[in-house]
Amino acid sequence: MAEERRQSGRTRYLVEVELDDLLKARISNLSADGAFIDCRTTPPPGTVVHLRFSVDGHPVETAAEVRYSCPGIGMGVRFTSLSPAERAELARVLGLDRTPV
Repeated sequence: MAEERRQSGRTRYLVEVELDDLLKARISNLSADGAFIDCRTTPPPGTVVHLRFSVDGHPVETAAEVRYSCPGIGMGVRFTSLSPAERAELARVLGLDRTPV
């Protein structure tokens, strides 16, 4: 079985995202650490892209590293320039900050 590398919970969340001020795409899966972006054209793993999107009215702007790429389908990215406070706020807005009982 493949090892889980994600460090935070994730949720299905659909929102438009702008990549590098050029390409509009859609986030379909989001966490405080990264996202899956649905897009036909995908840069190779290791590429750094700049993202702009909004979560529940809260603007998010961050650099992200492409972790894996599925040409014609999309790519998984890890956010690289969010502060710990911004990550915590994103988790809170997404409802992913709940501590297990």
